[in-house]
Amino acid sequence: MTTPDERYRALRWAHEFMLEQLDARPPAERRRELQAILRHYPTEQQLDAAARRYPDWLQAPGEAATTPGDAHGPN
Repeated sequence: MTTPDERYRALRWAHEFMLEQLDARPPAERRRELQAILRHYPTEQQLDAAARRYPDWLQAPGEAATTPGDAHGPN
């Protein structure tokens, strides 16, 4: 089972991997594919916002795990 922090880390690693591929100066077709994917890929700020909003699905490194009642803040 994938945990929320593993899911967050995988998304960040995929983003970094695609950026590294662009830096390696791939052939034009591959470069266009990477740019098209990255154009719609969530930014770090968007991932952090999603992790705050949906802690059961994403958890940024260093963030405390929440209990089900904590997901929407104080009552």
